[in-house]
Amino acid sequence: LPIRYLHRLDRDTTGLVMFCKCALLQPYFDYMIASKKIKKTYLAIIQGHLPKREMTIDLPIGQDRHSKNKMCISKTGKDALTHFKEIKTKGNYTLVKCQIETGRKHQIRVHLNHLHHPIIGDTLYGKTSSMIKRMALHAYCLEFIHPLTYQTIKIECLLPFEKVSYYGNFFEFTSIPIYTLSIKRYFYTFIYFMCIIMISSLLMIIFI
Repeated sequence: LPIRYLHRLDRDTTGLVMFCKCALLQPYFDYMIASKKIKKTYLAIIQGHLPKREMTIDLPIGQDRHSKNKMCISKTGKDALTHFKEIKTKGNYTLVKCQIETGRKHQIRVHLNHLHHPIIGDTLYGKTSSMIKRMALHAYCLEFIHPLTYQTIKIECLLPFEKVSYYGNFFEFTSIPIYTLSIKRYFYTFIYFMCIIMISSLLMIIFI
């Protein structure tokens, strides 16, 4: 069976992407994404400082009529909701946690650019940076309900080492806990998925 991705990341964005390895569970995850029950959190380094330490931007996003590659704030666009929280500042740069309620194209980048605080290294909505060779946006955390155990699964991904080397102690933030799945939970998850695969195989043999 083909492995299906459940969402995408923009080019130059690092971090977590969800894949579904079981066709029977694809509708479940599609529903979870459509009903906004999968939480996606990003980390971004922006130019300047947010007007408030915590803020929410609720502005629709549509296609930029002047550029086929860009999106923009548009009254005729689709609803887009993003939560921002300042994590740490250094000089004229800020490390920001971004949680999206919707999944519009370039959503975080467009909302930050609207605040006049583009992500550093974002050449589409901002400009190049001598501090990093690409956009400083990282898909940091995914949180969802397991379809079989109904437990809350929270997976977090550390920032790439190459970014750390560019910023040194800028990334020494301890307010964001790093969560790892226990070996026991990995084992149970593996068993559940193996059972699903076996049941799927049996059903295919019976009905084909």
